Amino acid sequence: MFKLLSNPTFSHDVPVSVPVDGGYETHTMRVRFRVLAVDDLVKHDLARPDGQADYCNAIVESFENLEDDAGKPIAHNDKVKAQMIGTPFVRVALMRAYDAAMFGARIKN
Repeated sequence: MFKLLSNPTFSHDVPVSVPVDGGYETHTMRVRFRVLAVDDLVKHDLARPDGQADYCNAIVESFENLEDDAGKPIAHNDKVKAQMIGTPFVRVALMRAYDAAMFGARIKN
């Protein structure tokens, strides 16, 4: 039987293409997402940077397994969340991962 959850959330590993000299490195972070209703999803203008930021703030509940430059764990808080969502390549990875989780793999032409 299908359970209708009042506030569904889920965690996924999110690959992030981090720019480095001469190319990219793929890093993985664990993100706890919120499932938004379609009516809430369409409120965000993803063509605008502020709309993307609002969207990411709405879909991301928390970041897990983050480290600083020295490899020390970083606890999730509002400042960390803002810094992560303010980083362009992180923002793109979040939107892609959420889209893939909600709508599945795209059909190839």
